[in-house]
Amino acid sequence: MVSVGIKTVNVSVPMSFRIPKHPCQLKSRIAYWGQSLIIKKNGHLLYVRVAIIHTIIYLIKKRSDVLRTQAAAGACCLISKKAYLSIHFEDERFLDDFKYALGDDLLFYYKLYRMGFQPLVHYKSGIVHLDGGTSHIINKKERIKMSNAALYTVWHRSLYSVSSGLLRKLWCGFCYWNMVIITFLLILGKGIIKLNPLTSFVYLSGVLYGVKYTCKEKYKNLPGFMSYKN
Repeated sequence: MVSVGIKTVNVSVPMSFRIPKHPCQLKSRIAYWGQSLIIKKNGHLLYVRVAIIHTIIYLIKKRSDVLRTQAAAGACCLISKKAYLSIHFEDERFLDDFKYALGDDLLFYYKLYRMGFQPLVHYKSGIVHLDGGTSHIINKKERIKMSNAALYTVWHRSLYSVSSGLLRKLWCGFCYWNMVIITFLLILGKGIIKLNPLTSFVYLSGVLYGVKYTCKEKYKNLPGFMSYKN
């Protein structure tokens, strides 16, 4: 049991780390609304929701210092050994193949959520995450390519592959590739202005690298994302 102010919440995975407030603009909310497969009756109480394109949707207004969440970007958490072992996160070691495993924390917390645990975010825990600077270890082009390859694979494994029914899969794929096209055009436009249009093609090559990776036998032979759910 975790005491949250005057309210007691029964949770299995209490998380504790400081996260800066990232209010979501109205136009972003409208764009994300149609991309989410996860609709909850009390969705307004969640810190984040995981969109169908596997981006994080933040609340516009924070209503409490401790909020439920479906996923999070944070390196510090308090979790029971039973909960940690039950999700078999060792199955996700394929992310090591991308050198820069962007999305690993998102995948970790979201897997906890999908396996039936309820993560919490504590805004005033007092813990500060010191960035280790790993994103600067490899060159910029390689980082852009591999990080987007990793993000595609995370999306494919935790959202697309667990979508039930043909229509949901089609909608999931449509939303993702719609996002890819828009992102490519935005990066291309910015690159043309800055006389560096090749960055957009590096981004696209990363996504295609992820597509090829999900076709490999190594990836196909992984246990299902929800294999261990009771």
